[in-house]
Amino acid sequence: PDRADVCVGEPDATDCAPVDPAVFPGATELCDAIDSDCDGDLVDGFDDLDADGSPDCIDDDDDGDGDPDATDCAPLDATIHAAATELCDDLDSNCDGSLVDEFDDFDLDGDPDCTDDDDDGDGEPDDSDCAPLDPAVFPGADEQCDELDSDCDGDLVDGFDDLDADGVPDCVDPDPEDGPDADPDEDGLSNAEEADLGTDAYDADSDDDGLDDGEEVDLDTDPLDDDSDDDGLLDGEEVEIDTDPLDPDTDGDGMDDGTEVEVGADPLDEDTDGDGILDGPDGLGDSDGDGLIDVLDAVDDTPVDDDDSGAVDDDDDSAPVDDDDSMGLDDDDVADDDDSAVTGAGCTCAADLAGGGASGLLLGGLLLLLLRRR
Repeated sequence: PDRADVCVGEPDATDCAPVDPAVFPGATELCDAIDSDCDGDLVDGFDDLDADGSPDCIDDDDDGDGDPDATDCAPLDATIHAAATELCDDLDSNCDGSLVDEFDDFDLDGDPDCTDDDDDGDGEPDDSDCAPLDPAVFPGADEQCDELDSDCDGDLVDGFDDLDADGVPDCVDPDPEDGPDADPDEDGLSNAEEADLGTDAYDADSDDDGLDDGEEVDLDTDPLDDDSDDDGLLDGEEVEIDTDPLDPDTDGDGMDDGTEVEVGADPLDEDTDGDGILDGPDGLGDSDGDGLIDVLDAVDDTPVDDDDSGAVDDDDDSAPVDDDDSMGLDDDDVADDDDSAVTGAGCTCAADLAGGGASGLLLGGLLLLLLRRR
């Protein structure tokens, strides 16, 4: 008899869950751990940030950084997790609640100096503060009769007495009557010039870099900065060794002058070891592991296997090669000294015959004659 209550569904053979009537091809997919529509995909149209095949709604680590969402302070950013390396930025990369970690925070405001636009917390942004690490010095500060330009107006005198008009208030002027044209520190700059520059009229080398303030003005270096080109060498040191105090890489080899001096390279020679590679690209590594950094090692780049034996040889390709490390200069694996495959003098090689000329042929003929008579 006909039965109207018989349902037509998905045959077991094609149903991925033949005993679950809610799971079959064409079923509505839900965001769960069940493949409801039998398409082999749990994600379908749902979010899966880390593309791991588990939709975010059931994934306990959405960004796949190894830190569960429950403990990850940025569960949707794979670069931020409890084991991440902290960078000096505005992100708490290691989720410890601190942006500072080991970085400098001069004003202790919780923002590291590298991202803080007011390092000393005096209310004046660093880019307009003439003393960004001194909270007592900023535009608008009360000027004191001292050697500090507290209000950043470029004037030490302000309303204080300056009898000789040398730009230094009498209260701190060692000689209040020497006048603006005097040069008490004998650095080649007058008191007036030093006042304009902000250098110390009574210290010939205001920044202690080994150059008098007047020399620095002539060289166009900064008399208030001991390393004008920031290469790690004092301006005076650069003048002494003939490098350019205004160019951090005098020889243009890709390595700063200070680094070259530190490691023993020549800051005036772009290829210190003469290996055909500029010092910068040559670098500070030790490619062949011989204890000599590459920039100083003319044969640094690749250990040599001249005889294709699989072993690294001890020559440098600068002289005839002794590939088997014998006393002879061979190019094979046999210590025969004549590059033949036979050791010793018992074999007459083609090269020997060719080198011997007629005498070689004569000896060969006599030997053949003797053999025939026997």
